[in-house]
Amino acid sequence: TGNLYASGSASFSKLNLNFVKPALAISLTEATSTGSAGIATISAYQKELTIRNPHITDKSLIYMTPKVDTSNQVLYLLRQVPGVSFTVGINTILSKPIPFNWIIIN
Repeated sequence: TGNLYASGSASFSKLNLNFVKPALAISLTEATSTGSAGIATISAYQKELTIRNPHITDKSLIYMTPKVDTSNQVLYLLRQVPGVSFTVGINTILSKPIPFNWIIIN
């Protein structure tokens, strides 16, 4: 029901994140989210998606997992701007949308 602060290690058999919500699209290449985890989609025929999120720091670890076959194209962290956004990229444009899950660890 509050914050947890620890200075050691912890083991969890299960971690539930009940605040995961879709990022809200602003345009084909930009979305916004205030959560530490979420769901977003790189639109068909696009090479990147920027997600505006105030939780980004210069030390944030940002993990993305595609939810569809990406034809061996790898999603990667293209940019992260502390306090502003992070951008997910792909090297080759695909003709289908690429939905993915993401989580920010600070």
